[in-house]
Amino acid sequence: MKVQMIGFISVMLSMILLIIFYMTRKLDRILRCYGMTVKKMYLYIITGIVGFIIVITRSAFAAMVLYMFMMFILVDILKLILLKTDKKRIIITPLVKIYCHGILIAGIGLLIALYSAYNAKNIHVTEYQIMIDKHLDNDINIVLLSDIHAGTAVREHQFDKMLEKVNKLKPDIICLTGDIFDESSDQQMIRYACDTFSKMHSVYGVYYITGNHDKGIMDDFEELLLAAGVKIIDDSAVFIDNRFYLVGRTDLGMEGEKERTSMERLLEQVDVSYPVILLDHRPTALEEARDTGVDLQLSGHTHAGQIFPGNIIVDIFNDVGYGFKNYHGLNVVVSSGYGTWGFPIRVGSRSEIVNVILQGKR
Repeated sequence: MKVQMIGFISVMLSMILLIIFYMTRKLDRILRCYGMTVKKMYLYIITGIVGFIIVITRSAFAAMVLYMFMMFILVDILKLILLKTDKKRIIITPLVKIYCHGILIAGIGLLIALYSAYNAKNIHVTEYQIMIDKHLDNDINIVLLSDIHAGTAVREHQFDKMLEKVNKLKPDIICLTGDIFDESSDQQMIRYACDTFSKMHSVYGVYYITGNHDKGIMDDFEELLLAAGVKIIDDSAVFIDNRFYLVGRTDLGMEGEKERTSMERLLEQVDVSYPVILLDHRPTALEEARDTGVDLQLSGHTHAGQIFPGNIIVDIFNDVGYGFKNYHGLNVVVSSGYGTWGFPIRVGSRSEIVNVILQGKR
C-alpha cells in the first residue's frame, strides 16, 4: 500500500475516533439530563459499534452523525461566547429551553439525514449554452455523465432513470468523464451499466475517459464497455464528422502519478481551427488546455463537494470547482456527478446530468 493511501486511512480513522469520543460525551450528558444512568464505558462501546456499522454499510445516517457533531461544536462555541456577556442569563435561559438538552440537535440531524438521502437520488438536468469563436454549421448537443460510481449509490433503477433522461435530451454525443465505476462496483452492476450505455441513442456515440477510481480496475470492465459500443479515448484525439475534435486525457489515478501525455503532444495531429472539446476527469491544467487551442473542457471529479462544507472547500482549491466558467478564454464545465462517493448522501450539492449546447459562428 502506498504512502498516500496509508496517510488517508490514518486521517480518516483519527477523525472517526474523534467523532465517536465527542459524540459519546454529548450522548452521556443528554441521557443523564433525562435520568438515564449509562456507564460511559458501555456508551463508548455502543457508540463505536453504531459508528462502525454506519461506516461499513455506507449508511445515510452518516449525515446525521456528521452534522450533529458540527452543531454540537457550534453550540459549545456559542455557549463560551455567551458566558462572557453581561446579560448571559437573559439570553441563555430561552436558548436552553429550545435546545432541550441536545434533543433539538438530534432532531435536526435526523431531518438532514433524510434530506441528504433524498437529494442524492433526485437527479437534475443542468443545461448550459456555450458560444465559441469558431465555425459550426449547427449546434452540438452534448450530454455529460460523470462520477456515477456504479454500485455505491447508483443501482439498476437509477441507471434506468438515467437512460430515460439521456435519450429524452436527444444528444449528438455522450461523454463519460471518469469514475463511472469504482473499487466497490461488482460485476453485476458493471454489466448493467454497460448494457445501459449500449441503449443510449446519440448521433456520434458514447465516448469515455478513465477517472482516478476506475483507472485502477479498468481490466474489470474495458471489454464490456467496448462490447457496448463505448469508445475509450484516453490519451487520444478523434475527428468527428469533419466538424469537431474530441480529445481525451488519461487521469493521474489514485496514486497521483506525476506524468501524463502533454496537451501539446495530444494535439500534434489536431487542426485547432476546428472546435476542440477536451475530456479531462479533473478540472486541472486549465492553462495548458487553453494555451493549446482547446475551446471547451468537460470535467467531473469534485462532486461539487458533495457534503457541505465540502462545496466551499472545492471552490477554494479549484479554479473551477463546479458549474460553468470562462477561464481566461477557455470554457470549462465541471459536473457534480450523477452518483456519490463513500456515502449515498448530498448536502449543499446535487446529482446531475449535464446538457451542453455548443454554439459557434454560422
